[in-house]
Amino acid sequence: MSNAFFFFLSMGLYNTTFWVIIILTTILGIIAVLFALKKSSYSDQLISGILACLWLWVGIVYGFLWCGFWILITFMPTAGSIPGFGYFYGVIFTLQGVLFLYYGVYHKSLHFKFEPNLLGITGLLLIIFAIGFYWYVGFVTGYPFPLYPVFGTAPAPVVIFTVGLFLWADRRILPILLLIPTIQGFFGFMPSLGFGIYADIVMFLSAFICIYLIHKHWIPLNEIMQP
Repeated sequence: MSNAFFFFLSMGLYNTTFWVIIILTTILGIIAVLFALKKSSYSDQLISGILACLWLWVGIVYGFLWCGFWILITFMPTAGSIPGFGYFYGVIFTLQGVLFLYYGVYHKSLHFKFEPNLLGITGLLLIIFAIGFYWYVGFVTGYPFPLYPVFGTAPAPVVIFTVGLFLWADRRILPILLLIPTIQGFFGFMPSLGFGIYADIVMFLSAFICIYLIHKHWIPLNEIMQP
C-alpha cells in the first residue's frame, strides 16, 4: 500500500478522534476574525492567544504525539513522504506557538485591524479559504471529511489562516514571526502535493505573501541602532 493510503487513513482516524477539537478550534478562528473586525482593548492579545493555541495544538498533538504514535505502530510517516516529517511539524509549530505567546500575548506587539484594501481583502479570502473551503477541496478531489485535513487541527489550514491575519496587521510585524510560516509554506507543500492535497497550493502561495510581508515590515539595522 502507498504512503498516501496510510496518510489518509491516519488523517481519518485523527479527525474522528478529535472532532470536538475541530469544532472548538473553528469557533476560536471565527472569534479571532470577529475581534479583528470589531476592535477592543484586549482583542489583539486574544487573537494572538488563539493563534498560539492553534499552532501549539498542531505542534504538540499532531506533530509530536499523533505522528509519532502512528510511525511507531505502522512504521509509515503520516505528515509526508519524508520519514520523521511529523517531528519537523512538531518543532516548528510548537516554536511558532511560543513566539505568539511571547510577542503577541506577553509583549502585545501584534495588532490586527481589517481594512477594505487589497491586503485586507486578500487576507479575508485566505481566512475564508482556510476555515470554510480547504476541506471542500478534499471533497471534490475524492477525499471527503474525515479523510482530508481540516482547519484548526492540521498544519496547512492553520498556516493559511495565520497569513491571512498577518495581512490585517496595522503595525510592523517582527520578521521572526513570519519566518516559520514561510518555511512551512515552501517545505510543507512538497510532500503534501505527492499525496494529492491540492488545497496546499494556497499554503505555497502564502509563503510568497510572507516574503512580501518580511520585506514590508523589515526594520533596517541603522534604525534599530538609533538611540
